[in-house]
Amino acid sequence: MRLITAVLILIAFQAFAAQEIKFDINSSENRKTHLLTLHTDETPSVEALKVWLEKAQQLCPEGTSLDYDNSIPLLRESQCGDAHYQVDDELVCEQIGGHIFGKISCKDI
Repeated sequence: MRLITAVLILIAFQAFAAQEIKFDINSSENRKTHLLTLHTDETPSVEALKVWLEKAQQLCPEGTSLDYDNSIPLLRESQCGDAHYQVDDELVCEQIGGHIFGKISCKDI
């Protein structure tokens, strides 16, 4: 049973590692408030959320508070964009990757 669990974790990690991840960080002048967005080519996974939280911790080593309901970042699934193109007599939409967004405030010591 442990072997099956380990294999499933390894497969999930490899699938996550294959996702392209990019961060956008916009910070206030005093570097205490940040708008943090993680972009991925797929719908964000639990692992992507962990990466987002780790980046937030790097920006605010003293601790953070999220400025949204329930103190969780906003997750947006991948979706169709406005652009469409023809593939083998079928109209296909441009796929826009998902993202995780949150406004974080660094706590003062």
